[in-house]
Amino acid sequence: MTIVCRVNGEEIKPLNILIVVTRMDTGGVPEHILMLVRGLRKNGHKISVLCDNISKRYENEFVALGVEIILVALSRLPNPISDIRVFFKLINIMKSGGYDVVHTHMSKAVMLGAPAAKLARIPVVVNTAHNVGWLALSNPVFRVVFWVYDSLLFRLAMDAVITVSELVKKGVVDSHIAPDNKVYAVANGIDTPVIPNETALLKLKNDMAVKDDTLIVITVARLVWFKGINTLIDAAAMVVQEVPNVLFVVVGDGDKLGELQAQVNTLGIQKQVAFLGERDDVPALLSISDLFALPSVSEGMPISILEAMALSKTVVATSVGGVPELVIPGETGILVEKGDSKAMSKAIITLLKDEDFRLKMGRTCREYHQKYYSTESMVVATEAVYLDLLEK
Repeated sequence: MTIVCRVNGEEIKPLNILIVVTRMDTGGVPEHILMLVRGLRKNGHKISVLCDNISKRYENEFVALGVEIILVALSRLPNPISDIRVFFKLINIMKSGGYDVVHTHMSKAVMLGAPAAKLARIPVVVNTAHNVGWLALSNPVFRVVFWVYDSLLFRLAMDAVITVSELVKKGVVDSHIAPDNKVYAVANGIDTPVIPNETALLKLKNDMAVKDDTLIVITVARLVWFKGINTLIDAAAMVVQEVPNVLFVVVGDGDKLGELQAQVNTLGIQKQVAFLGERDDVPALLSISDLFALPSVSEGMPISILEAMALSKTVVATSVGGVPELVIPGETGILVEKGDSKAMSKAIITLLKDEDFRLKMGRTCREYHQKYYSTESMVVATEAVYLDLLEK
C-alpha cells in the first residue's frame, strides 16, 4: 500500500475522506474544495464528495481525478421533513463508506453532516469555517442565537474546526465557540491561474468595448449582503468624478443584483459600471484589469483576493475577517473600514492615479501568493490536521 506520510515516525496509509459540502456550483468555497481535493488525491488519499448539486466544470474535474460524487438533497433552506430524511440517509452513507475522516463545508452540510458522522462513528469529524458571518451582525438577538447554534454544534458533533486564517481563528476562540486547542488555522491556497495569450486578452477587451486608456477596477463576488457591493457602487460614483476614464466591472450573481443595478441607475453611472454575471474567464478578466476591490462586510480569506494577487493585481479591500493577512497596507494594497465608501473611493483614486506604486504593489502581491498561499501549503496543513486528530 502506498505510504503518504509519517506521524512520529509511524507510516500512515492513505486516508478515506468524505467531503460534505452544501453546493458545488460557484464561489470561493467550491473553488477551495477543488484545490483541496486535487492536492489530497495527488498525495494518494481516496476522496468522495457529497453535495446537493455540482456544476459541470467541477463534475468533470472530479471524474478525471477519480473522485466519487454523491448527490444528496442538502437544501439550503430549512425543511424539517426533508432534512430529517436526509440526515438518516447521511448516516447510512457514512456507515457503509468506511471513512476515516468526514470534512464538512458550509452551514447545511455541517448542520446535517457533522451530527450524522458522529452517529455513524466516523473517527474524525472536522468542519472548515470559511466565514463566521454572524460576527458581523448588528442585531444582538441574532448574534446570541447563532452563537448558541455554533457552540452546540461544535460540542456535540465536531472534533475540530479549521479556520481559513489566524484572524478568523481568533474570532472563533475569543467568542468561545471552541477552545484554542481544537481550532486549526489553515490559510486558503490556490494554484496560479493560467493567463490567456495576448490575442485572447485583446479580443476580450474588444468584446467589452474597452478603450485603450480605460482603467478597470474589478470585483469578483457573490452578490449577497455580506459582500457589501453597495459600498463599492457608492465609491464608484465618487471615483468617476476624479477619474472619468474608469470602468467598474462586477463579476458574479446573487439576490442583490436588482438592488445594485437600481443603485447604479440612481447614481447615473450606468456607463461606468458593468455587471457581467457569473463568468468562467475570471483569470482573463483579472488580467485586463488595473485594480481589484472587495468591499465585504464579513469574510474568511477570500479566494477572489488570492486570484487577484496571483495575477499581480493590487487590492483595495475592507479590514474584515482574514483580509488583513492578505492586504498589507503599502505592500499589497490598501485597507479601509467596512461600509466606508468615501475611504474606498479615496484609496481607488490614489492607486489609479499612481501607476508606478500600483504596479510595484502588484508585483509584491504575486510574491506573497507564491510564498504563503500556494495550494500545496494548504493541502499539507489540512492533511496534518487530519493526522493529528486521528492520532489523538
